[in-house]
Amino acid sequence: MRNKVVLTTHTAVSDGAGGWTSTSATLATVWADMTPMGADKILRYGMTLEQQAFELNLHWPFSTDIDSKKAITVDGVSYRIKSVMPLSNMKDGIKMIIAKVD
Repeated sequence: MRNKVVLTTHTAVSDGAGGWTSTSATLATVWADMTPMGADKILRYGMTLEQQAFELNLHWPFSTDIDSKKAITVDGVSYRIKSVMPLSNMKDGIKMIIAKVD
């Protein structure tokens, strides 16, 4: 696995003046394999061909669930999580479909 993945979550916290602000916290840093997706898969997942989309395979032994509300960076580049599913060929493995944030 050759791509560094940082998964973060954003939480709303009181700003002390009656409003809210957002803060982020790192949930985990792991290594993954990242593969560009072809046009057929991009369309199958409801994305447009203009989006740079990738499949990300990684080992996830943590109890934290991953969903589209979490933020992800791969090798310092931000992506949106579109889908998360288990990998049948890897214990505690998951596959993510991600799209680059413009």
